[in-house]
Amino acid sequence: ETGYRPHHDHHPKGTVMDVRSLADDLRQRSALELTTLLQMRPDLTQPAPRDITTLAQRAGDSVSVHQCLDELDRFTLQVLETMAALAEPINLDAVTQCFAPEFHEPVLASVQSLTSRALVWGGEKMRLVRAARDAIGPYPGGLGPLGSERFVDMATWTPADVTTLLTDAPTEALEVIEQLLWGPPTGAVKNADRYVSIDSATTPIEWLLARHLLVPQGHSSVVLPREVGMALRIAAVGYPAVIRQPAWPSVKPTINDTLDSTRVNAAAAAQVYSVVNYSVDLLQSWSSNAPAVLRKSGVTHKDLAASNTLVGLSEKQAATLLEVLHAAGLLGRDGQSPEAWRPTADFDSWRTDDLATAWTDLARAWLHMPRAPHLVSRAQAGSDAINPLSDQVRSEQAPALRTAVLRVLADAPTGAVISADHIALCLSDRQARLVHRSTTEAIDAVLSECEQFGITGHGALSEMGRCLIDDTPDATLHDTVRRYLPAPVDQVLVQGDFTAVAPGPLIAEAAHDLNLLAEVESTGGATVYRFSASSLARGFHHGWSADQIV
Repeated sequence: ETGYRPHHDHHPKGTVMDVRSLADDLRQRSALELTTLLQMRPDLTQPAPRDITTLAQRAGDSVSVHQCLDELDRFTLQVLETMAALAEPINLDAVTQCFAPEFHEPVLASVQSLTSRALVWGGEKMRLVRAARDAIGPYPGGLGPLGSERFVDMATWTPADVTTLLTDAPTEALEVIEQLLWGPPTGAVKNADRYVSIDSATTPIEWLLARHLLVPQGHSSVVLPREVGMALRIAAVGYPAVIRQPAWPSVKPTINDTLDSTRVNAAAAAQVYSVVNYSVDLLQSWSSNAPAVLRKSGVTHKDLAASNTLVGLSEKQAATLLEVLHAAGLLGRDGQSPEAWRPTADFDSWRTDDLATAWTDLARAWLHMPRAPHLVSRAQAGSDAINPLSDQVRSEQAPALRTAVLRVLADAPTGAVISADHIALCLSDRQARLVHRSTTEAIDAVLSECEQFGITGHGALSEMGRCLIDDTPDATLHDTVRRYLPAPVDQVLVQGDFTAVAPGPLIAEAAHDLNLLAEVESTGGATVYRFSASSLARGFHHGWSADQIV
């Protein structure tokens, strides 16, 4: 159903109590409606609320409300902004009348969405939660405050009255009104609060002030009263528009290319294999050569450079891998003096997991970590260095942005490649507040990270990535990864330069033996192992004979 139905219509006639607060509203919602609320705003469940009063307090909390607003599309935000411009309690008809008829159906759906999220409450006599109204700001839709709060007679003004007052207005006065009409409704004027009569007015601003078509706002600014602004908007478009240009229908992403799914998943599977191997290589190295923890946390760019040289990644990729390993609980501060970064105790068990299980831990950590690795940078003129694993890399919006980017890819046809610019354009409609605080650079970084971890292949969402964003159970995700991974091999190609090449993922026994007898020289689609005097000595120490090694 797309039509709006006020909450509580499931109650028998005569049993609905007066709705005086959000808590009263929630008490009258059905179990299904409460379940929907918690699904739309999962933060309300952490920890589980003791009762409805606690749930209402959380639903009205500023942090939770802003998080919820970040999930809303631009049109729904415009409907909320329209409601903020109306006097409470708000009638549904008053909301729809602020839009042209072709928008009425999506307006009803948006009001239903806002009510389901508990941003709006009260049934047929709707009100906004205070935090949502505060988030809109003092000038919803660019409309100024009510002039009738200062000049009582303005409460009875009609659009015709305002038009009549402006009939003889100077051209410059009309230009001022036009400039303020769609917001912002304020302008700077010296001595704005001075007394001006119709007879004493000598300038266009004074002409407007004398007739209350502008109202002083303090000593140095004037504002266009809401009654005047709304009357002129009605005259201009034929209805009391709060929003000048409704963002409907929603923006569809532009697809740059469409790739064969087999090619996409093969490329992604190769990255799955590589990123797990890179992780093992890096953590093993740091177990014996642990970098120091900086005084402000993090690790030096020198240590980062050594790490990316070790595993053959770029600095950005190495920084991303370090952040993900830390988020996955595989890398941490050792608590010693001096303190260093080392693999955690969980690394020993994680490295014995199969590739699918190990990758799933990394991928889920990447998706949910409140970190933005692309912020890592060396010191430049006018800016200090930002070190990996430092507090400066923290970003509370990062998980939401990753999820939003993946959602755009998931909603597109299979194999679709969409550029960062086009995703940004789409997100500016889908989640306007979120993308407003982000940049195309951040979205481009998310796409690069997706490619690095096999969530995409050649820029298109892989089946593993689709399972990840759909939050499928681990067992299903593991099976999907295994389906696309190269078949494990039990043989390697031994070469005359004391190296051995594994053309694919080795079975566990072969991998264990080679890690004991040789050092990993490079990883990727194939793994290159190098035999050395020290590695062979390690094998002898563990009881291998020369014949067994050969």
